[in-house]
Amino acid sequence: MYFTCYKSSPDKLYCGPPIKIHKGSFGSLLLYLMVMVSIIKIVVKDFKSFMDGIKASQPLRDKYAVTIVNIYRARDNQNQLFIISEYRDEVSASEYFNSAELASAMKQSGIIGEPEGWTVDKA
Repeated sequence: MYFTCYKSSPDKLYCGPPIKIHKGSFGSLLLYLMVMVSIIKIVVKDFKSFMDGIKASQPLRDKYAVTIVNIYRARDNQNQLFIISEYRDEVSASEYFNSAELASAMKQSGIIGEPEGWTVDKA
């Protein structure tokens, strides 16, 4: 799977699966996107197993237009992770977070306890 980046406004960039671009009046191309960004903090049993789970759950992220931008590890606890993700919009993000498929994928990838999360905007 490849991804493409689109400038969705003067200061926002959307990177993810290709999306449809609609033709507007006079043949111009218009792109309407709202990008939502989250930071999720989790603790995992085993980092390698978690990363295998991340790779295996790519079709789920594709289904909900979720792009993992980066994964960071805490310096003092290598199993504490911070995942920065982008979503096409709040609706798809909500559907993704509330899906039974995500709950199953999280369980299979060895996440311990409940994730903590925040939605953020570019400063």
